[in-house]
Amino acid sequence: MAADPLSLMLADESTGDPFVVGGTLRLPPDSIASAVQSIRTIKADRGIAPDAKIHCRILFAGSARLKSPFKHLGVGDCHSLLTDCVKAILKHDGRWVGCYVNADLYPRELRLLEGDMFSVTKKHLAGLVMIGAVNEMARITDNNYQLAFDPDPSQVDWGLLNRTQATNFARTDPRSIQLAPSDGCLLDMADIAAYTLAQSILCQYSPATRKPWHLPFPDLLKLMKMHTAEFAYTPDG
Repeated sequence: MAADPLSLMLADESTGDPFVVGGTLRLPPDSIASAVQSIRTIKADRGIAPDAKIHCRILFAGSARLKSPFKHLGVGDCHSLLTDCVKAILKHDGRWVGCYVNADLYPRELRLLEGDMFSVTKKHLAGLVMIGAVNEMARITDNNYQLAFDPDPSQVDWGLLNRTQATNFARTDPRSIQLAPSDGCLLDMADIAAYTLAQSILCQYSPATRKPWHLPFPDLLKLMKMHTAEFAYTPDG
C-alpha cells in the first residue's frame, strides 16, 4: 500500500537586532503544486521572473533592490507583493509558525553535553530558533511532513570534536528534503515569514526607531495568523 503523501514544511531565519527569528510555513500535500503556481502568477503579473528569489532584506534595502530582479518595484509595490503572496498561501491552507529569541537575554557562552565551552553567536541562535519553530509547528499539527530550507554554509563552533555547520546541527531532521528547482519559490514564503516576524517584533520592541516602511509588517503578521513562541534560556529547565 502506498504511503499517504506528506505535508511540506518550509523554514528560514531572519535577524532584527537584538532578535533572532525562525519562521516556518506548512502546506498540505494537495496544495503544494497550486501554491507554486499562485506564487509564479503573482510574480508574472508584476513583470518578475518566476525563478527570481524573494529575499526581503534585498526588497527593503533600496540600493540592493535596484540591483535585483525587483528593481522596478517601489517600497509600496514590495509590500503589495508580500501581501498577495500571503493571501495566496492562506487560500491554499498554509499555516505559519514562528519562534524568536532576544539575543541580549541569552548566555554568551554555553556547553553541550561533554563538549567544550563555546561563544554563542547569532548563527548559533538562528539554528536554535529553527529547531524551535519546526518543533512547535509539529507540536500543533503532526509529524507527517517533509522539511525544506535554504542551507547555511557557515561553519560554527558548538564546542564539539568537529566544527559543525549550523544547518546540519540545528536543522538535522530525518524528514529533510531538497526541493525541486521548480518548487523553489516556496522557500520565498519562509523568508517572508521570518522577516515579517522579526520586523513586527521590532515595531513593538523599539517603535521610536522604526521607519515608515517597517510599519506595515505587524498587519501582515496578523494576516498570516502566525502562531509564535519565544525561545528562552532556562538553565534549570
